[in-house]
Amino acid sequence: VQVFPTSKTIRTIQNKTKQKLFYTDHDIPTAPYSRFAYTDEVKTALKHETLIFPFVWKSAQFGYDGMGVKIVKTYTDLDALPNVECVVEELIPFKNELAVIVARNLNGEIKTYPVVEMEFHPEANQVEYVICPARISKEIATKAELIALKVANAFKHVGLLAVEMFLTHDNEILVNEVAPRPHNSG
Repeated sequence: VQVFPTSKTIRTIQNKTKQKLFYTDHDIPTAPYSRFAYTDEVKTALKHETLIFPFVWKSAQFGYDGMGVKIVKTYTDLDALPNVECVVEELIPFKNELAVIVARNLNGEIKTYPVVEMEFHPEANQVEYVICPARISKEIATKAELIALKVANAFKHVGLLAVEMFLTHDNEILVNEVAPRPHNSG
């Protein structure tokens, strides 16, 4: 019996470190990042000035819907985090958070749903509003759709894949994360 998504896809997606490496290996735009085996290593990087505040800390595992994600501005913020495998991303100022739902079948036939814009609750860090169509130009929408298609094809994903992205002030699109299922962004 074939099951989708595949276990390989799940292993990659459920670990932020593996997910970021996958994006890098497949030339998928994403925020600049560093990998750490433990949060304590982040402190060492700060002391050696190979990393500076502020940044986004993401637990490598068990993160979802804003859980396991923290904007770190001080050592006090960092001390409150668990000492686990993590990814530290450059804090990217962005205009919008966008998402594209991609549907792909076993034969590789692929379609996208319209690009949506997500607005998040400021404290809960969870999607509060989804605006469709996104309030972006046709050019940006096409760019977002092409990146989402690239992600789905790179995973050889079968089924639905939600691709969440940041739209920067320079109109760059960076993939944030994916969800291999029907999703609240679409």
